[in-house]
Amino acid sequence: MRSKEDKQLLNVVHEDKFTIVTPELEHLDSHVAADFKNAFSELLKEDTHFMLLDLNRVTFMDSSGLAAIVFCFQLTNINDKLAICGAGERVMKLFELTQMQSVVRIFATKEEAVATLSKEA
Repeated sequence: MRSKEDKQLLNVVHEDKFTIVTPELEHLDSHVAADFKNAFSELLKEDTHFMLLDLNRVTFMDSSGLAAIVFCFQLTNINDKLAICGAGERVMKLFELTQMQSVVRIFATKEEAVATLSKEA
């Protein structure tokens, strides 16, 4: 998936029952939120696996970035196909303030998410 600057926006890895999607950016904000949403939407057209959104590289997220994550959740909500992992302290604080953990499953690490979700699948 490419952004307007032709930089890799999403790193996509298929692992067994999961598709792990890692944004290749430090800031998920108003400057990239629309490109992120478009790239994620395009990915869903090609992929029907459970999506694990790995935010380990994202160090800052504003309300536009949060809205983009909510958009991704809404796209995958029909089949409960999205979980989040790897969110750093600043991003987790935003999730806690907005009570995102009551809407989407959030794991500390990719390994924890895969281990837990593999048992359920």
